Amino acid sequence: MTRSKLDIATERALGVYEDVVDTARMLDTLLSRPLVQAKLTLSQFRVLATLLEHGPQPQLDLTDRHFRTEAGASSTLTVMERRGLIVRRDHEDDKRQRMIHLSPEGHALIGKLFPREARLVRAEMAVLTGREQEALRKLCQKLMEGDPVKFISELRLVEAEEWAPSGESEP
Repeated sequence: MTRSKLDIATERALGVYEDVVDTARMLDTLLSRPLVQAKLTLSQFRVLATLLEHGPQPQLDLTDRHFRTEAGASSTLTVMERRGLIVRRDHEDDKRQRMIHLSPEGHALIGKLFPREARLVRAEMAVLTGREQEALRKLCQKLMEGDPVKFISELRLVEAEEWAPSGESEP
């Protein structure tokens, strides 16, 4: 199926998806630039910021939150540990888990960088009113949470349309 033959709902959904991805890329690029001088990637910054805000975290939680793969998380955390930004320790209750802690060096670095990054985000978001920012946040949360019933029902509808004879679709 070529893009020009898509129905209006699919075309709209693809447009929204592309806008969300493009916006996230633009924001990531904006936030990454100041981190170059500190020799940090955006992923490393996010890990440090999470540890600053929430305290020590299980490695699995950081992996789920900030990385696409366990391998990516492991290599990034290893680099951060070698740089002295984090410390890995055994979990007190579950020896199978590792807890990630900010080191004093990591705490000092994120303490210096975070306020500037926060101001950059604030400046970029200033194009939206406070009400628009809250609405966008709620929409993003709703999209991330999803609705399994709506998803399955929409998937069934799309599959039915694919199998319907040309020009017909099931209700």
